[in-house]
Order: sequence, then structure tokens, then C-alpha cells
Amino acid sequence: MNFVVKSKSSGNEYNVHVYTTEDGPVITCDCPAGENGQYCKHRFALISGDESEVVEADAPVSEIAKLVAGSRLEATIDAMHKQEAVVKKAQADLKAIKKTVASAMLGRL
Repeated sequence: MNFVVKSKSSGNEYNVHVYTTEDGPVITCDCPAGENGQYCKHRFALISGDESEVVEADAPVSEIAKLVAGSRLEATIDAMHKQEAVVKKAQADLKAIKKTVASAMLGRL
């Protein structure tokens, strides 16, 4: 499957290719992040079913979710979401601790 997506931030158009191997789905993008093997918002948007950036497509975006379902890619995305939740909680905890430290520095504990 091939998709042309338009970046919300730069307005540039990028090509996203989706295919399967015996190891599962492969999704590539020719944006700078995708070309460098980094996290690419265009691929992730399509995996999530977001069609808002799609300019051209030779298949429905919903087909990507079907390829990803039950794959190792889906498991790693789930692990990423879980870790993001852990980080978000840790950031909130740290913010609260910093407030407590600030109060303690002023003798307000």
C-alpha cells in the first residue's frame, strides 16, 4: 500500500509505503525522521487510523490497522503507550515534589 501524506508542520509531502513480510508489517516513510530510522509521526498517524494528512492513497488507511493487529509492531506500540503513561505520572510526581521542596525551603511544611 502506498500513501502520500502532507506534513502539518512543514507542508511537505512524503511517501509512506506499507507491506508485509513473514516477520510482520513494514511501514516506511521518506520524511527526514523516517529516512533516519527514527520515530515518524506520519507512519504513526496512519497506524492510528488518522487520515487527515493523506493526499493520495491506493488503499484505505483502515487496512493498515488490520495488518498491525496481533503483530510484534502492535506489541511494541502498546509497550510504548504504557511507558509514556509511566513517564507522564513520573513527571506529575516530580512536579508535586518540587512544590513540596519549595515550600520546605520557605519553612512552610
